[in-house]
Amino acid sequence: MKHNAIPIGLAALIVIIYFSAVAVYAVNAPIMDDYIQFLGFHYFWESAADTWDRISLLFSQPQWDGGPQSEHRIFIARLASLGLLEAAGGINFKLLILLGDAFLLGIMALLWRLTPDLEGWHRLPVVLLLFSFIHYEISFWSSASLLYYPATFFALLTFSWAERMKGARGFLGTALSGACSTLSQTNGLMAFPAAALTAALNRRYRHAVILAALAALAFTLYLWDFQRPAAVPRLDVTWQTPLLVGRAWLYLIGGVFDDYAILGGSLLIAIWLFLLWKGYWKDRFPLFALGVWLYVSLLMVAFGRAALGPSALGASRYEFYSAMLVAVTYLALMERGLSRSLKRLGFLSTTLLVATIYLLAIPPAF
Repeated sequence: MKHNAIPIGLAALIVIIYFSAVAVYAVNAPIMDDYIQFLGFHYFWESAADTWDRISLLFSQPQWDGGPQSEHRIFIARLASLGLLEAAGGINFKLLILLGDAFLLGIMALLWRLTPDLEGWHRLPVVLLLFSFIHYEISFWSSASLLYYPATFFALLTFSWAERMKGARGFLGTALSGACSTLSQTNGLMAFPAAALTAALNRRYRHAVILAALAALAFTLYLWDFQRPAAVPRLDVTWQTPLLVGRAWLYLIGGVFDDYAILGGSLLIAIWLFLLWKGYWKDRFPLFALGVWLYVSLLMVAFGRAALGPSALGASRYEFYSAMLVAVTYLALMERGLSRSLKRLGFLSTTLLVATIYLLAIPPAF
């Protein structure tokens, strides 16, 4: 690993600017889902009959008006809110937001560790993209920051553990991190399947079977007494459904490219088909598995939101997964043994693109 104080210092500056902005502009007040996911949860927590009811509440879907209001089981977010309630003596939404945003640091640290051959300069576009406000809804909203960021962090941690899953310690690390991803947000369910697929591609069949078994267990427990929220529209299946979902998926994949989302999404898919053809999974298990997980996560969003139209698909919180996909794709290409001149071109062009995204994201965020 090549260390250089200047890129590390610039990365630290980007992070400081991000958290300073969040600390100043985030508000200590509930927003939309916060009323149910935190205030409603604490109401039911205080009125729970016994310890078993409280444990069940931690793992249940957010409830209000006699029915589920979300498809997510948000154990991690609820646990965080209880911890802050104990520490601060009340619900502080700004602290919840900052706690959720802190998982971005974990994601950055894992990506940094998983790309040991890259120079510090080459990682800067990833840092700038992660700590941009392209996904400002998550940055300033506790109900999003404690779902999206933890789900991604724990998914990547799962893939990191799964790569070296040896003995009881490796199995326990994989199982616990995968469970945490699952209990952060619904798409966390796909952490175990993505790891199993990558293990199978690497012909590590024993690990693939173990991961598939964990996936089956996670799905079984997650879907136990699961109810579809009334607010989530049904997607009527017709001959047009695949086209509708496919277009929504492409749009979500290329979300960071704004008006050129469909084109950007198509380009990202083409690049990953190239990486698949070149056998990228053979030497970069965690990053390849993360790419698979991100694609499947956006496909899940496409199925759930395609019926709501472009306005729903364009929500900035979904652009976080698109930004992550751009970051992982960039890292994958930079690690493909490119010549020095091609790496320089890739770094400069990506830096220009990401800097543009960073600047354009500021006005709508503030």
